[in-house]
Formats: sequence, structure tokens, C-alpha cells
Amino acid sequence: EGDKLIKFTSGVMEDMLAKIGLFFSEEVKQKYSDLKVTHKMGIILHGPPGTGKTALARLLMEQEVETHGAICLDFTNRGLGEIIHTISLIRKEQDTPIIIFYDEFEEIADDVFLLTFLDGMYSFSNVVFMGCTNFPDQIPKRVIDRKSRIKHTFKIKSLESAIYKEYIAEKLPKLEKESLDKFVYLASEADLTIDQLKNAI
Repeated sequence: EGDKLIKFTSGVMEDMLAKIGLFFSEEVKQKYSDLKVTHKMGIILHGPPGTGKTALARLLMEQEVETHGAICLDFTNRGLGEIIHTISLIRKEQDTPIIIFYDEFEEIADDVFLLTFLDGMYSFSNVVFMGCTNFPDQIPKRVIDRKSRIKHTFKIKSLESAIYKEYIAEKLPKLEKESLDKFVYLASEADLTIDQLKNAI
């Protein structure tokens, strides 16, 4: 629960927040409207297991709830039909920004509804789709290589030292700088995940 207080200001997290923040801005929203293009964006976060992709995605969604009042929905292991139905119901009531999260994205990469959801008749405005995967090579090129479907891909080999530093400093504010630097170094050397870092703290 305490992770909701963390405001990452560096690395991949900062880059993702900047891109999503710009996407949800009124200026960009208006440009999409002027061009008569559906205001939606796809993001893929990929890298080896245990590098904190899912944790970063969840922290990002928590920040978007606070920043843009976004509705964030985790549809991991759910069908695309359920995703489409749920967004349809929300859109009947409001135009609030929506972030759809799907872990192990490769599992639905061949779903017949995926293309029409990402870029077709079942696309919705003011929506970001964010998928995580350990196996980007299992995602068809027709999905991952088309900007209208997946606009940004972020590769995480391991958590960046700046993220370790911000997280540890937030959780242990009384830690002296020398001890903080040592903790960050050890965490980086061990390639700790967010969960492992919590346990270490």
C-alpha cells in the first residue's frame, strides 16, 4: 500500500509517465479529434522475468489515477470480449481516461479480436493499453511493429539504480547517504525485483 506514495522521477518510469501524461493532455486529445482519429495508444513493457515490469506498471497506474483520475483495469487472464464489453459500459457513462493492463501479453497476441481492439472497430478513445511480456518474440509483427497498435515499447533488462535509490530513500528516509549508496549498489548488483527490495528493506 505504501508504494502509492512513491513518485518515481527517473529512468523508464519517468519516460512512460511523460508519454502517457502527454497523451492524456487536452492538446493531444484535440489533435486526435481534429484528425478524426481514435485517441488511443498501445504500450508494451518487455524484458527478462523478475526485472520489475509488472511492479512498475502497477505503480504507474496508481500515479495516473492520482494525476489524471484514470480508471485502471487489470484484465490479465481475461478475454478481449470482456475488455471490450467493460469499456463500452464505462463509455456509456463517462469519458474518463482508461488504462487497460494485461500481464503476459503474449497469451492474447493471436486473439482474433486483438487487432480490432488495438486499431479497429472495437477501439475506444481516451484509452491506453499497456501489456507486459517476457517473450516479445512471441508477439506477431503485425501487432508490435505497427505504431497505430503499439506506439511505444520499453525494454527493461533490470531495475535502474536510480529507481532503487528513490524507492529506498522513500522507505528509509533516515538512512545516511553512505549507507543509502551502499544499499543501492548491492541491490543493483543483485538485480533485485521490487518485491525482493521490499523484503530487503
